[in-house]
Amino acid sequence: MKSLRYIFLFIIFAPMFVKAGDKTIYSVDFKKAETFKVSGGVINADYWEVRNDSAIFTSNNRLCNEKGNYRYQVEVTLAADGKLNADDQCIIYIMQNEAIAKSFVVKGSDMTESKKFKYEVEGEKSPVLKVNIVLKSLGVDRAWRLTDNAVSIIAISKDDDPELKVIQHANTSSVVWKCKTTDNHNYFIVERSANGTDFSEAGLVKANRNNQINYYSFVDRTDAGTTNYYRIKLKSFNGDEMQYGEIVKAGKEDVANSR
Repeated sequence: MKSLRYIFLFIIFAPMFVKAGDKTIYSVDFKKAETFKVSGGVINADYWEVRNDSAIFTSNNRLCNEKGNYRYQVEVTLAADGKLNADDQCIIYIMQNEAIAKSFVVKGSDMTESKKFKYEVEGEKSPVLKVNIVLKSLGVDRAWRLTDNAVSIIAISKDDDPELKVIQHANTSSVVWKCKTTDNHNYFIVERSANGTDFSEAGLVKANRNNQINYYSFVDRTDAGTTNYYRIKLKSFNGDEMQYGEIVKAGKEDVANSR
């Protein structure tokens, strides 16, 4: 029966894929006054800037209750005109249900290029989100800028989540996950650890570069009764390598869960 379960695992996980469904549910547009409020600064055709001034930006309140399987992420991209210095400052407040959920303090001297800040809502299905930004520039030769779409709220499809799982058998561990891969992705590195800290390579799995969500699996031969930790890394053709998903523990107590 164990061998039949092993075969069935590959039948259900190998061929499945679905398309991703992320969507932007709020984005600032400086041509549409209903998407923002500002105090100070100057509004131009497609951006708002704060030059030799102090100003405040406020986005709309957004009730995030999209139908479907979503989590929510706030993104703010700051830009600069001229060379800002340490006296020029910015504070970004991510508001969740009228309380500060996250803040970012940025000095002008850190703005050698545009910077993106992200906050992901955890655990709440229908949060009310808003962004407040306080900006100060002390010179006419330099300015903070927010362009169109620089402040946004994104509903991220949970269908894209890795859902990394390990199914423990008597002498093997079946590692299964899903991932949307593109032309730049080369292969996955499956790593194993006995303590959850020190990892070594267990094997490689080639990525399907079709811009769709694919299900992947890897079978690792392990000694019966041992506990192991697994993680997945995604390697790109340009050499970049990143951990994909969380570290997952599998041990003797998980064998019954694989039935």
